[in-house]
Amino acid sequence: MYYCFPFDKMDERVMRKYFLYLIDHKMSNSATLAWSGGGSTETGDQQANDAQTLTLDQIVNASTSAQLRILKTSANTTGSEESPDFRLPGAQFTLTPMKQEGGKWVADENADVLTKTTPATGKIYFLYLNKNVLYQLKETQAPDGYQQDSIVRYFVFSENNPPEGTYPEGTITKKSGTYTTPVVIKNKPKNGQGEGTYSFSFAKLSDDANPVLGATFTLTGTNLQTKEATSDKDGSVKFEDVDPGTYELKESSAPNGFEKIGGTITVTITTNGQLTMTGGDFLKHSDEMGYTVTNTRIRGTVTLQKQDSADSTPVSGAKFTVYSKSGDVAVAYLTESDVTSGLYQLSALEVPAKNAAGDWYLSADNQLIVGDYYLKETTTPAGYLPDTDEQNKLHSYDFSITSQGQAVTVSNDGSATDFYNVPIGSVVGQKVIASSGLPLAGATIGLFNAAETNLIKDKAIATVLSENDGSFTFSNLLYGTYKIAEVAAPGRYLVNTSAVFTVTVNQNKQSITTDDSSNAILIANARRSGGGGGGGGGGGNPGGGSDEGYIVIQKSSEDGVLSGFTFEITDGNTYTERFVTDADGRIMTGELPKGTYTVREIAEEGVTDRYELPKAQTVRISGVGTKLNFENKLLPEFIPPDEVPLGGGGGTEPSSPVEEIPDNDVPKGTVETFGPKTGYTGASPLWALMLGLSLAGLGYSVISLLVSRKKGRHVDK
Repeated sequence: MYYCFPFDKMDERVMRKYFLYLIDHKMSNSATLAWSGGGSTETGDQQANDAQTLTLDQIVNASTSAQLRILKTSANTTGSEESPDFRLPGAQFTLTPMKQEGGKWVADENADVLTKTTPATGKIYFLYLNKNVLYQLKETQAPDGYQQDSIVRYFVFSENNPPEGTYPEGTITKKSGTYTTPVVIKNKPKNGQGEGTYSFSFAKLSDDANPVLGATFTLTGTNLQTKEATSDKDGSVKFEDVDPGTYELKESSAPNGFEKIGGTITVTITTNGQLTMTGGDFLKHSDEMGYTVTNTRIRGTVTLQKQDSADSTPVSGAKFTVYSKSGDVAVAYLTESDVTSGLYQLSALEVPAKNAAGDWYLSADNQLIVGDYYLKETTTPAGYLPDTDEQNKLHSYDFSITSQGQAVTVSNDGSATDFYNVPIGSVVGQKVIASSGLPLAGATIGLFNAAETNLIKDKAIATVLSENDGSFTFSNLLYGTYKIAEVAAPGRYLVNTSAVFTVTVNQNKQSITTDDSSNAILIANARRSGGGGGGGGGGGNPGGGSDEGYIVIQKSSEDGVLSGFTFEITDGNTYTERFVTDADGRIMTGELPKGTYTVREIAEEGVTDRYELPKAQTVRISGVGTKLNFENKLLPEFIPPDEVPLGGGGGTEPSSPVEEIPDNDVPKGTVETFGPKTGYTGASPLWALMLGLSLAGLGYSVISLLVSRKKGRHVDK
């Protein structure tokens, strides 16, 4: 089949359409071009007289045919410079033949200007160009969502390098071997709704809704460079200079203490800059916050099974405090389970604690966040000693939460690394009047080693006073065998030296009330005949009537200082005396006449400065003894350790503070009544006391003459 094209039509574009039919055998399709009359193309591409067979592939790829190929891509493309992976449609280019006129290169108005727009492949071809002609290439329209390329390029097709200055600076000379190599032109993304490139951000939060620092995300688009961004201190994750399109967003690494998100977020950015993110439950959106991605903190638990080291029975009544090693702050308690005796589980503080990021250490379901911790037994169960080290500091157990759902178990079985409480027992006895069996208060009872034979006060391990009901108690006793005997009797009563009890302490479930021979621990005192000095020294033992009594003062303070505090006892008329507490914080007066007395602590510089003094107490004396309890509370103001005054003179420099275990037996200022007393001969004489005050850390002492003091009968522990 032949087609003839007249010469006068050869400057026009001619297109012939062919239909391709599939048949059951292979055949070749070709087109033959021939020139009549010996004409020439003046390019040397085809011979004039001899027909040449060209296939379509040969036409497009002919290395001898001057052509210009353009490949349009993004600046964010992957692949090589010569062969990028990402292709951009919609870029329009014009190719203009140029001529030199007046020493300048201008468009040749007699030549056709070629215009082409990149398709989905991003490629355009300018074919059958003339050699040795200068062409100007310009991008006249950018693809949607991209900046227009502003570079004007010049090309010339020549087998020889033209002399310098022949063409405009930067002109690209293409030889026959490079015709099929495309010119790659990259466009930068540009937001169609504003200046600059496309960018988007979202907030990274913890499950406590606090910003998370250090979470890294990767953004992946087809044939585009993978981008990475990390959340800042405000939890913000921002990606900049991205192309419009659809991406996959993944968390590549989570900060310490958080679970990495396993799902994928689909991110779509339209050419007008609209952002859409879709994903799992970890992704939320609100008008106020925009998009937020939540990481779940890694949490775990710790439990402690407390048991008796002797019989392995569960132990109740303890309380543990969990501290974070970061800052040594209390973050939780371990309290006993309501279901399982002796099992201690995490529970919240009265005021929940937060870490530096603002997240709760303990979650609502009582789990600890990742971290390093230690715990201490801060409430010791009855019948046991606190678990302390050689410096009398509470034993500490270290543990860490490192993985999701981790369950740390601490035992209390007596091993070296776990908690261990030494069991202790108590002994309760009774003091009575021999003649009546009535309770007798104020007797001093001593506790001795089993081998001790000299049962006097100075040999006693400990001493206690009988209470108003006649009872006396030795608490916190290590397991072992002891002797119990009276070492001092109240006024007008004889010391009972025959009542000696041998007691073995071997259990802590209840107090021991009988000796090893199953005899009740009962000490009866016979009355003296007439007046005279009272047993136990100090204060005297008046004889006579039955309306007299005495006052016992028990002093306590928050810092443990007991001695050297002055108290005044007055009836408001004829009787006013001052007394000083002994080493055990006690004062016992002699016999006092029947009447009403007011007892108050005296403020003294260097002694009571750091305390809030207790209120005065008023008591009625009428044939009985009265016990008053006073407690000094520390003032809230901070006092440097080297300025803390010690009670009384001659105190030692305070040691470093240790954690205190509350003593439930500390007197709280109540008034207790002792058994009946009779006889009175007169008041004890006054005596003057010089008190030397020494302040810890100071190299001098101040001696002052105090008001007249009367030191009462001192009774040891």
